[in-house]
Formats: sequence, C-alpha cells, structure tokens
Amino acid sequence: MLKNKEEIHLAYLAGNLIEKISRGEVLKSDENRIVCCNLGTEIAYSYALHIDKGPHDLTREISSQKPDYAVIYALFVDKKEHNVTRNGACVDPEWAFLYAESIDQRPYVETKESTSRIPETKMSYEILIERVNCITK
Repeated sequence: MLKNKEEIHLAYLAGNLIEKISRGEVLKSDENRIVCCNLGTEIAYSYALHIDKGPHDLTREISSQKPDYAVIYALFVDKKEHNVTRNGACVDPEWAFLYAESIDQRPYVETKESTSRIPETKMSYEILIERVNCITK
C-alpha cells in the first residue's frame, strides 16, 4: 500500500514511463531516471543504455548493486572501468574475475581480494590477470 504523496507520485510516474516506453516513446529526464532507478537494477541499467545512451552516476550506482549488472554496465554503458562498477562486481568472486579479465585487464586490489575467496577464481586470476600482465609489461 502506498504510504505518502511521494510514493503515490513515484508510482504514477513509473506507470506513465512504462506505458510510454512500451509505445516506443523515449523520455529522458532526471525525474524519469529517478523513477527507473527506484524500480530496480535491471530498469536502471536499461534506462542508462537505451534512454540516457551513456553513463550517469545514479544509474551506475543502482546497477552496481548486483554484480552481474555492475559488469554489464561497465561493458556496455561506461565502456571502461569505474570504481563503483568494480566494487559492485567484487561482491561475487566469479563476477570480480570477469570484471578483471574483460574490463580492467590488469590487477587491482579489489578484484584480487574478491577472487581470492574461491580457489578456482584465485588460480585463474593469478594466471590470467597477474602473470599475463607481468609478461606484457
């Protein structure tokens, strides 16, 4: 149940935004970005990719609340590394390894510490990230 005027207003905006997106109308505004970010990581990521067509601090922060979306946000929206997405990926050792391999392409303390929590990702990180990086320098 909606509790206050702000929640009612956000619900109204979300309904309007979803309806307009489904009709193919693309709206870009701070208000719509906030609504989308309040709807969850997947919608925040989609807003950044399809409506903002680029990174924004709010969509990055919300998308990075799940390690998988932190990685895809870095790959497809930021198109480069960022501390927020790296920290989001490092919640899970396997996503941290994927971030290190696909985005950072070099060792970072955060990804090394995260991947060290599982023997398989620790070994893969040491071989593919640290050793290969030393050879290519």
